[in-house]
Amino acid sequence: MTRFWVVPFLFFLSAAFAQHEHHAAPVGRLGVLGLDVYRDGGTLHLLTGRVDGEGATPSLWYQRSADAGETWTPAVRIPADPPPYRVERGDDPQVAADGERILAAWTAAGTGWGGSGPLTTAMSSDGGRTWQRGGNPADDRNKEGHAFIDLAVQGGAFHAVWLDERGKVYGLRYSRSTDGRLWSANETLQRQSCECCWNTLLSAPDGRLFALYRNGKPRDMALALRAADGRWSDVGAVGAFNWQIDACPHAGGGLALAGGRVHGVVWTGEEKNAGLYYMASENGGRAWQAARRIGGADAMHADIAASGARIMLAWDEGEKVYAMSSNDAGGTWETPRQVSARPATHPRVVSTADGFLVLWTERSAAGRWEWRQVRSAQPREGSFEDGKNGKENKK
Repeated sequence: MTRFWVVPFLFFLSAAFAQHEHHAAPVGRLGVLGLDVYRDGGTLHLLTGRVDGEGATPSLWYQRSADAGETWTPAVRIPADPPPYRVERGDDPQVAADGERILAAWTAAGTGWGGSGPLTTAMSSDGGRTWQRGGNPADDRNKEGHAFIDLAVQGGAFHAVWLDERGKVYGLRYSRSTDGRLWSANETLQRQSCECCWNTLLSAPDGRLFALYRNGKPRDMALALRAADGRWSDVGAVGAFNWQIDACPHAGGGLALAGGRVHGVVWTGEEKNAGLYYMASENGGRAWQAARRIGGADAMHADIAASGARIMLAWDEGEKVYAMSSNDAGGTWETPRQVSARPATHPRVVSTADGFLVLWTERSAAGRWEWRQVRSAQPREGSFEDGKNGKENKK
């Protein structure tokens, strides 16, 4: 059984989770519209994108936690130059870290769809206290839309995948950098992908990188693999639903490694099977076990994380966020639990030293968007225990 740390006044929730509200930076009427989290060793790194009022320029804020999300450092505003052209869930600014080196990435304004433009990065070499402008991972020198970037660290280098339009066709691109400033020549991992679903980049302990993306035809999720020698290969579909549609579902997926298996969570709009699914692979994603339906008809935006044989899966459904866990690498699952109290969307999950952290954005009673979190941990004796309300660390 999993232990969830509880705040007493939230016992009305269907799960015994601890819920925290943060106001680590100035928040206007719109508030937090972008969120990403990344774990590096025992440190969690959080990047939020905020809009302080209608028509305001989006801003980016960085925080870190050394105690599994119990406390967070005061937020540091990243000097985003140029700033994000917009921030929205599903195309969130991204963060990755390697020790004291931290990289943030986002899309600036340009001449692409909706005003989107080139990729922009910022780099910190002192644990997020100060920031300098980084390089552009894309080498096409195009000011049209580059978006849905994801970052990971592998072998001391930063790795990035994103979508852009070259030759009037959107495709999945890749680049790497050892310093966040100079980036390698771009590789095309998929020439024709979906135009507007987030990508997921997963680093494996053995040197491999997995890239989960939505294909163009059919619009199923698919997997690309970078071997330890640096060569990429197309692995195939993650859930072969054969969804034939020329439209943008705005839904990516999640990946995790646990119990020697690759675990994925994907969404499909295929008419006979529309919904959210979990599945696992014993051979690096080349073949998948039977898909397990997650949630109801409205279940959609999902993420997954693993620690050893433990897995945590979270998703939104009917403007609520749900989570469920497995202690045997996906063999059996506990009952899903509602963890949000108000209209909420797009959860993110990250493993911690003692369990998992689930984060999402939620609309307050005043109509402002805020980020919230719940923490869970593996019990020593299988009992539920109360925990502390997470607070910003002012020291």
